[in-house]
Amino acid sequence: MSTGTSNRVFYSYIALLLLTTIALTGYLIRDIVLVINSPIFPEFRVDSLSVSNLSYTYPNFTVSGNWNARLSVRNPNKKFSISYDLVQSTLVYEPRSSHVYEPEFISEIGIPDFNQSMRNERFIDAAFAVSDAYRSMSLGYINVDSRVSFVVKFLGRIKFKDGRDRLVKDYWGRDALKVHCEGLVVSLASSHSGASISGKLVEPRDCNIL
Repeated sequence: MSTGTSNRVFYSYIALLLLTTIALTGYLIRDIVLVINSPIFPEFRVDSLSVSNLSYTYPNFTVSGNWNARLSVRNPNKKFSISYDLVQSTLVYEPRSSHVYEPEFISEIGIPDFNQSMRNERFIDAAFAVSDAYRSMSLGYINVDSRVSFVVKFLGRIKFKDGRDRLVKDYWGRDALKVHCEGLVVSLASSHSGASISGKLVEPRDCNIL
């Protein structure tokens, strides 16, 4: 092979290497820009959870009671607002011993639609209740002056919009927002009349986005 041919092969290899490097760099920059400009999911925290008028009747194990939760919801995005639609919230009781009882559904409610501007934080109040028609085995064994654990869940559609109110991302159906607020420990005590049980959340808890 002549010197001229060798040089052409060498320069062709260098040119190909440079083009490949430029192309890969372009893809890398594009991916970085997409990550930087992608919406971030909101942050949920349970600030308070109170239980009131909790009572049960033997031997039918009918339960009545009220649960009131307050949550803070924060939009961490600097470039995107968030709208929440068709949000359902569920309250679940977590028995201390899962070998005896499974987690038990208590109540489900709808949360009114709301919007959040960029870097905004707002509060949501969720009120759950059951009447004497509700039957439960595990709740019937809650002791006065004890600590019990609950879970609050959220499921709903969320939409991210940019500063010009253009839709950027829409999560619904199978991709809907799923929030689990677990380990909500409530300290219980007998009411003044002694006819029912009441209690409050021991400490605020951050929630997980699934």
